[in-house]
Amino acid sequence: MKATEQHKRRVGKPQTVKPEAPNLVSSWRAIVTRTGTLTEALETMNAALGMKLTHSRITEWEREEKAPSTRVVNYMLATVVPALLLDQGLNENKVRELAGKVRVPGL
Repeated sequence: MKATEQHKRRVGKPQTVKPEAPNLVSSWRAIVTRTGTLTEALETMNAALGMKLTHSRITEWEREEKAPSTRVVNYMLATVVPALLLDQGLNENKVRELAGKVRVPGL
């Protein structure tokens, strides 16, 4: 590829992604950044899953350029589903009961 055709890479804060419709990844990002940064959330997820995910990978998933693995989807579901149910006013016991039933089979 010619140098003039390459996209310039920017260093610094990742751009705000606005997917056409909310999706699991954008919901996860919104929830985890309520109380911390995306960097902190990625560090926690990477440690839990033994991965090395980056801001750019999250952006690719939000834009639906790539799809997260089953392990990542289940990790995000475990954060998003309880948060959304709590936001709707369900009590913590009911949230735990319902959230425990939502996962993608596989790994």
